[in-house]
Amino acid sequence: MATVKIKRLTLTDFKGVRKGEYDFSNNTKIFAANGLGKTTIATAWYWLTMDKDYDLKSNPNVRPNGTEECIPRVVAVLNIDGKEITVTKQQKTIKSKPDSKGIIKVTS
Repeated sequence: MATVKIKRLTLTDFKGVRKGEYDFSNNTKIFAANGLGKTTIATAWYWLTMDKDYDLKSNPNVRPNGTEECIPRVVAVLNIDGKEITVTKQQKTIKSKPDSKGIIKVTS
């Protein structure tokens, strides 16, 4: 059986976090008051591994409110059976060409 440990998560332009790094090397437990980012950290993990948010909604928009031009990114450093592995995911924006009415479609 493989042993997998999360060593570190780094979030960039992800939901309410502009730039954050979280170290999990010493059996870290997360305790904080409401509204301080616990769910954002969990969502980052779910999004990275399953393309879902904390409520298990598929393909969520993980951009901070009002910042469509950024590229949200999550980097996880894992220890799998003693070997360090880095996994990265980012969400790019795709804009269509204007249609006959001048409407541009934006998808993530």
